[in-house]
Amino acid sequence: MSRKLRITEEDTTQYVANLLKILQALKPTTDKFTYTGSFQSDDRRAKLVFTPMAWNKMNLLVNGFDKEVAWHGVVERDPDETKDEYIVSDILVYPQSTNGTYVDMDEDRYSEWITANMDAPWQGKLHLQGHSHVGMPTSPSGTDMTHQEEVLATTRKDGFKIFVIWNKRGENHSYIYDYKKNVTFGPKEIDVEVRDTDFDVEAFMKEAREMVKSYTYTAKPAAKTASGVPGSYGGSYGSGYGYYNGGNWSGDDDDDDDWQYSGSQYGGTYKPVSAAAPKTAESTKPAAQAGTAAKSTDKPAVISLADRQKVVLN
Repeated sequence: MSRKLRITEEDTTQYVANLLKILQALKPTTDKFTYTGSFQSDDRRAKLVFTPMAWNKMNLLVNGFDKEVAWHGVVERDPDETKDEYIVSDILVYPQSTNGTYVDMDEDRYSEWITANMDAPWQGKLHLQGHSHVGMPTSPSGTDMTHQEEVLATTRKDGFKIFVIWNKRGENHSYIYDYKKNVTFGPKEIDVEVRDTDFDVEAFMKEAREMVKSYTYTAKPAAKTASGVPGSYGGSYGSGYGYYNGGNWSGDDDDDDDWQYSGSQYGGTYKPVSAAAPKTAESTKPAAQAGTAAKSTDKPAVISLADRQKVVLN
């Protein structure tokens, strides 16, 4: 749970009022009394946001040294003060002395380094103090806590400080102290995120959703011939078997409920008929045997169902 950094005048007034009520209602039975109060806390969470460059630099330091190494982080609060977000844009290594388990600022060289960079854009933004624990857990040592207290003692009332410890296993221990917002966040209340702050994710996704629409398909009903047989039957039938390309079978008015095909026996351009062809002497003659070319006539050929099956099967 996040908690306050300091007691405000409003808090003091409220605590005194609560204590006064207890004293007024107290019936002394001994020469002592005990009062226990609690500081208000809430479920606020903070987000520590690293730019890709800052994240890569920090990890290079942690994994590239076999001794402890320390760094400053260039940090700014999110412009939206309703968000408890702190953006780390860069990592800077300052003059220091180190060994396997200890790192200390080289004060003389540090002063020279600061003076040489008085016009640097990061001046006034070095709000993060970090260091590595090479092969150890990230819990702060007594020396770490003493150093934190020294830094916090010189922090402005509208300032903030962030302390992080990272190790080679990717574990971290972080604390954020924001005096302007009067809040502190511990390791369990801080989320770490890597984000390109120059890239507006929400705006991009909003624009993308406006461009991408769900596709809906509505099937159209198949066209039908005058006799009710789907017009695609002949085309599908011909393309599948190589005989009746594009033709259509139509109901015959003969007693045998046979089918009539309009067109030549093989290939050619076939047209659906709208009514049964009248019987003629020519139409009642037996169909030509398989392999024998049929004589061309101007009248539509009539093929019985049985003969048609023979043609297809042969």
